[in-house]
Amino acid sequence: MSQVITVTALITAKAGEEQAVAEALKIAEREVQEEPGCEAYILHQNLANASQFLMLERWTSAQHLAEHEQSPAFKKLGAAIGGRADIEVIKSVPVAGADH
Repeated sequence: MSQVITVTALITAKAGEEQAVAEALKIAEREVQEEPGCEAYILHQNLANASQFLMLERWTSAQHLAEHEQSPAFKKLGAAIGGRADIEVIKSVPVAGADH
């Protein structure tokens, strides 16, 4: 049985790189939403800090997430924002027995 994986990625653009990072994230958002197993891939921007972006992802399984991490869209995003932003990623699963 596969388990849904949620990914929360906090992307903080370096000074002067905000626009380039935002554009790369918007492109990735459109492309990744078409990938198999992607239930959600939604970009948000921090209202209090415009250099911070939050990508909320939901994947049908760990296998689909692993395939995403090898996809052209993922690699293109990495190349576009590499050195332009700091990234913190949290991968999580639902807590067993929790109400959803």
